[in-house]
Amino acid sequence: MQRTRQRGATRFLGGSPFPMKRENRHGADTACAHTGLILEKELAPRPCLPWEICRTLGCGSRRPPLSATPPGFCLLSTLLSAEPRRPAPMLLLTTLLAPALVVLSDGRRAHVLKNDDAVATFIQTRVAELANAAIAQKGTFSMSIGSGTTVKPLTDMESAVDWSKVHLFFGNERTEGDAAGKCFNGAAELIKACGISNVYRVPSLAADEAAKEYEAMMRSAASGAVGTCTRSGLPRLDLVLLGSGADGHCASLYPESPQVVCSPGCDRAYLPADGKGGITLSLDAIGSAHNVILSAGKAAQADMVRKSLGWSNAGTNHKLPAGIVAASDDTQVEWLLTEDSAVELPAL
Repeated sequence: MQRTRQRGATRFLGGSPFPMKRENRHGADTACAHTGLILEKELAPRPCLPWEICRTLGCGSRRPPLSATPPGFCLLSTLLSAEPRRPAPMLLLTTLLAPALVVLSDGRRAHVLKNDDAVATFIQTRVAELANAAIAQKGTFSMSIGSGTTVKPLTDMESAVDWSKVHLFFGNERTEGDAAGKCFNGAAELIKACGISNVYRVPSLAADEAAKEYEAMMRSAASGAVGTCTRSGLPRLDLVLLGSGADGHCASLYPESPQVVCSPGCDRAYLPADGKGGITLSLDAIGSAHNVILSAGKAAQADMVRKSLGWSNAGTNHKLPAGIVAASDDTQVEWLLTEDSAVELPAL
């Protein structure tokens, strides 16, 4: 049987809570008949619960057995019958009770969804939930967006949110040359479809000047729209919505670039994006938000996802900017993965 592998305080079983693209080499007698998870060495296999009971209790309904009582042991049965002195790993229990959610020891949450369509649906649902809660509490909702696949799902949300109360900012933008206003132009469909009136456009200036002016614009936004983070002193958005790349970049924060290596500890909300002719939120500003949603659903991002969510030095690794975005008591960070991009997580 395979031992548990460990990185920091988070424990991953040798088996996978996620659908794998390779056969289980450990054999049917060591893999849960329902979830495919590998049993820890210290736990003795138990007979499988009847399927209906097991499904009700949360034992991975993704892979129903061929019969009501399949062969092999059931991981949930084993955990339920384990001695009290042998508590199950928290990550494992979280996976069993909510198969699409992994909560890391540092507080970051990773949602493993089926495909890009599921990611888009999640973005719609979560943005509506956060926006409506903020509007009910303080009358406004502030968010920053980028471009592309994280923005498109929002265009179908006209009736889901009171967009007259939403203050829309940009997490990065080109400000120089022919590409100036690229993200604003990419959001034109969203702005029109949802009738967003409080749109804060980045000025088309030299990058450093644009960064300073845009930060000042954010700090002077309508009362209550943007708060101030007590930890950093930086503007505090209700939501930062980010995409990411296979190289680990998010917004215009590229590996080992000047705008990345200045964090943690940067005292500016916006920085010039070196070599991009534009500006970007700093990592410290992203980490000052109430909520951060970071999408990483492509198969090509699997290696980056594994390192960003699993390496013990991810929080200070300037080669993987997305991995530096940290959760805290007042900042929730959620990664949106697909089965394809989560496939390497068990190798941690």
